[in-house]
Amino acid sequence: MSRSKAAAVLLAAAVLLGGCSRQAGSQQNEMILEETLEAPEKANYKTAVVERGNFTKEVAGSGSVVYPVQAELRWTEGSVRFDEFYVTSGTEVSKGDVLARFTTEENQVALEEKQLALERAQRDFTLGKQQRQDQIKQAEAALNGLSSYEARIQALNIQKLQSQYDQYVYQTEYSLAAQQEEIQKLQSQISETVLVAPFDGIVDSVVSFNQGDKVDQSQVLVTMYASDRLLISAEDAEGAYRYNMPVTVQIGNNDEVETYTGRVISASNILPAALKQGQALIELDGKLDPALAKRKVAVTGNDVDLHNVLLVNRSAIKKDESRRYVYVLDGETVKKRYVVEGENNMSTTWILDGLTEGQTLILD
Repeated sequence: MSRSKAAAVLLAAAVLLGGCSRQAGSQQNEMILEETLEAPEKANYKTAVVERGNFTKEVAGSGSVVYPVQAELRWTEGSVRFDEFYVTSGTEVSKGDVLARFTTEENQVALEEKQLALERAQRDFTLGKQQRQDQIKQAEAALNGLSSYEARIQALNIQKLQSQYDQYVYQTEYSLAAQQEEIQKLQSQISETVLVAPFDGIVDSVVSFNQGDKVDQSQVLVTMYASDRLLISAEDAEGAYRYNMPVTVQIGNNDEVETYTGRVISASNILPAALKQGQALIELDGKLDPALAKRKVAVTGNDVDLHNVLLVNRSAIKKDESRRYVYVLDGETVKKRYVVEGENNMSTTWILDGLTEGQTLILD
């Protein structure tokens, strides 16, 4: 019997069954429908068998290298003028390395003023000591020829002069030491007018400056990133990447390509709507050579990864309005069987309902 005749038989049967209750019709619509056709005696079908197996669906896209730990370095310790940079873009630095040096005009002027004041105070101190020592010597010389009573009075005067001298020396030396300490603090501040690296890393960019230019406290002078950790950012506008999904990352240009494995550590499907940015972050299993950081990045992974599910050749699936169906070859009989499909990849369809393992399907 041909397929057209079989369809006519089915139509007639449907007319005869038209008196069935609405409830029975409703139940029938909920079932997986099947039509039976008689296969031609000498048909030469191309077929495939329904099997159980593993189903994967690949997602692929471009990406880029990103560094989660970054720093924008500014000078915020007062008004300074630029002196010199010690790094350029791409320079590897260690924590504490000097990146740039500046001069502080206010501190330099204050330092010179205090140094001059100290010099004057030291000269005055030398002169003051000499004058007081001369007074003591003159008083001691005046002892000669004095009576016993006058000598005792003069001795007391000498002791008083000596005490005044000692007090003058003590107080002046204390004052000079305080001035010297202030000078040392200013010198330390001037010597520490440098920008240093906050961590081990690589300099990304350096602002352009001429020596003597005034530095604005809001201006970013150096940008750098920590070199001990990097991530791959993959475009994920459709949310195809899953958290903890294994991926393969290829980095390089033309024939010079390095292949890495990694896992998704941040994906849109686990983030609140307000934080979704259409990107997935991937952590590599191995360490990436920093020289490859700015080269082309390609990411692939399995968006769907199922095990022991029903699989059919994708070309066996036909479309009837909004439903899907297959032709099942059962001996000399062909059955049109409606199915519920899951996911598709390039060659295979995952079947949720309507078929059993081992059935033979017609592909053409």
